[in-house]
Amino acid sequence: MCTERKSRELRAVKILDRSTEPRELEFIRREAKAMLSVRHPSIIRTFDVFDQRTKVSIVMEYLGGGDLFQVIARNESFSEADATHVMRNILMGVEYLHKKGIVHRDIKPENILCAERKFPLSVKICDFGFVNFADGDASKTMKTVIGTPFYMAPEIILKKGHGPPVDIFACGVVCYAMLSGRLPFDATDSLEVYRKILTGSVMFHEEWNLISKNAKNFVKLLLHPIPESRPTASAALRHVWFDSVHYKETCLVSNCQSLSQLKSRRIENQDSKRSGD
Repeated sequence: MCTERKSRELRAVKILDRSTEPRELEFIRREAKAMLSVRHPSIIRTFDVFDQRTKVSIVMEYLGGGDLFQVIARNESFSEADATHVMRNILMGVEYLHKKGIVHRDIKPENILCAERKFPLSVKICDFGFVNFADGDASKTMKTVIGTPFYMAPEIILKKGHGPPVDIFACGVVCYAMLSGRLPFDATDSLEVYRKILTGSVMFHEEWNLISKNAKNFVKLLLHPIPESRPTASAALRHVWFDSVHYKETCLVSNCQSLSQLKSRRIENQDSKRSGD
């Protein structure tokens, strides 16, 4: 963290070791390029990038609220309407990125930051470490296994080639967890997580009894195993769920504690993968 001299405002600083590996260096350059090229209310703002001999420093806006699940877990109440507000903001950011030909490839709660801890939450997408640019047919150029296991789309695991739909799938995982307090594809090791993702079966347990049918339909669409069958971010934003839930109509109190437990277990087991494209 640092303080901007003129405004005296706090800034967050991400410091990356300047790798001598050409592949890692390309990831760093790609991250810096993407972050400097975007400007949207739902995406963390980047003010400057300092490329030095041994490190690259990315100066960004500072958000003091914490990551998405941290904030929800600290609250005693969370409604389905709160979830629609959060998902709308996330999808607007994803829509903007995709229109600019940018695929984030690591949408997850840790990479969704809150400006404050009060509702309605103002959230922003951050961390572009796995980003790539979708020039033409992205599925022909992006074929590596990349991302965080719980949030990986089937096409990433199968190395079939991937593009913007992987971000939609990850949004589906975030939405499922936000509404139910558990992950849709959960296990104690990555291989078992991959197996469950590839089966493509989304189960709605007892936690979903109070959740609307529109919400379940929305989640199932985003988690469709076939990328071409998932909606674009623009289409997802037009889903009936966003206009069918009244504010504070359904309170998901038990969900908050579940997310707290999910967060601690996720820290123990979750690893991120990055190689190739």
